Amino acid sequence: MSQFTSSEIPEARGKNLMTVREVAGELNVGVSTIWRWAKNGDLPQPIKICGSTRWRRADIETLIAIAAA
Repeated sequence: MSQFTSSEIPEARGKNLMTVREVAGELNVGVSTIWRWAKNGDLPQPIKICGSTRWRRADIETLIAIAAA
């Protein structure tokens, strides 16, 4: 997992990053499933900002689009 500070990533200030709960809500699964998928490499690589794990919204939207196709 990459480590950055929020000042190094412009998208950290906006809605471009998603929490584990937001990702779980978008994918209609539980939070523990998200952590398991992340551990197994079934999700895009998250980033770590000041100790918080986030996923890029665009990566999750791409994952959803691929799954829907």
